Amino acid sequence: MHHVSKELLAHQFEVGIWLIISAFYIVNVIPLALHGPFNADEGWYLYNAWQTWEGRVPYLDFAFPQPPATLIIHGFFQEFFGPGFYLGRLINAGLSFLAIAAFASASRRLWGVLAGVCTGLILVASPLWLLHSVSVSTYATAALFLGLELLAIAYKRPWLVGFLAVSAMSARLTIAPTALLLFIPIFFTSFRLKTLFQIVAGCICALTIIVAPLAIIAPQKAWINIIGYHTYMRAGLATSSIERHVEVIMPFLQEQYLPVYQWFWIAALVGVILAVRRDRTSGVVSAAILTTVFINALLHATAINATYDVPLIPLLVVAASSGIGFSISSLTSSWQRRAAFTVVAVVCIGILTYSQAFLALGEGEREEGHTNIHRLAQYIQSHTTPDEYIFTPELYVAVEAQRRSLPGSELGRFFYFPELTDAEAQKRGVVNDDLFTQMVTSRHAKYIVVSMAQFWNNVTDHEHQHQLMSVFDKAGYVPVLELQKEHPAIEATRLYERQ
Repeated sequence: MHHVSKELLAHQFEVGIWLIISAFYIVNVIPLALHGPFNADEGWYLYNAWQTWEGRVPYLDFAFPQPPATLIIHGFFQEFFGPGFYLGRLINAGLSFLAIAAFASASRRLWGVLAGVCTGLILVASPLWLLHSVSVSTYATAALFLGLELLAIAYKRPWLVGFLAVSAMSARLTIAPTALLLFIPIFFTSFRLKTLFQIVAGCICALTIIVAPLAIIAPQKAWINIIGYHTYMRAGLATSSIERHVEVIMPFLQEQYLPVYQWFWIAALVGVILAVRRDRTSGVVSAAILTTVFINALLHATAINATYDVPLIPLLVVAASSGIGFSISSLTSSWQRRAAFTVVAVVCIGILTYSQAFLALGEGEREEGHTNIHRLAQYIQSHTTPDEYIFTPELYVAVEAQRRSLPGSELGRFFYFPELTDAEAQKRGVVNDDLFTQMVTSRHAKYIVVSMAQFWNNVTDHEHQHQLMSVFDKAGYVPVLELQKEHPAIEATRLYERQ
């Protein structure tokens, strides 16, 4: 009876801790969802998800340089509730929470209750993870599938491991090394030929359901978008010498990457060392997880974008929690375990919040605030019919106004490639100078919306920008000045109306 009472108390204590962690997540995530820095890619993802569920086929009908899972998930909810900025962030907040739950559950299954609790606690205390997983992108979706894959590994469900690995890659292809190399732990713990067949069967099943339909409809276009876009954008670095790679990557690591990721890597290395010392089998699994993340992070470094590693953060936390959980559970008395856990919690929250808070509290990238975006969208919506087009690389405006932007602009600020021929640009679903001029002078769009703070990719200077915008005037578009004269004035974004 006494033993049962102790188990019940332990269970109630764990439930209480998880309720606190969940409340902590909600308190942290709501301000970020409502007021966090705005990322123009959010409108790009939401717009393309909306267009997918409106019947347009990704890759065939418009350019999209990512696999389709994010479009499918966000488009599903937009079909019921309508497209909207805050709906997208709410969905991503839910995906982020489910990802935390999946990683924490896997950690608990592999290394015990304390490891699971530490995983959850560290993730909800990380502004870097919360900020970028709530912002609409592929990060939360990819992390969720990786978490579920790790959970399937923990429960030794090989076919589900294969299915979820492909699902993770269908959200974000650049995490393929991690998704595939996570197979290592299941081979290490229970390798049989049957296991390999089950994993392959799971992969084939996911490919058939998620990827095959689009690949069959437009195989060449899918390849050009998902693979070709990224290889084209990074062709210069890819063909450079090793010295050039080092010259470019080292400043990136020192100035952008390590300041925000170093504590995750330090904690993960310490965790793996502690886990190996405590239990060799569990330690090897933890080390294998860390190795997959290291390989993937090394490949990501060539992109010179620190946010690409965001989906890998939970795996670093899992590796750290394995050793932390083992170390705390090895203490002899309950008060020592609770004291050690409290110290770890305070230290983790303090370090992560201090080192990353500026990311969550900063002003973003000089983007227009959502209030002004909504005002622009309302103005456009009230002065157009649902069948009328607008033209804008600022696709968050199109989402809020629920109006389609002219075909060719679906890549947002990355739609403009002046160096391409007409045929090559059309094949890639983008525009060059000639196609841009045709888009504007055709006068199919009633309104044109451009951002003066963040202009288009591949526009080299202000003179080039002015040259492009002069086409608006030649095509008979005039500025709508009333939005700039209102208080507060809309300053970063310009609205042009067809006369």
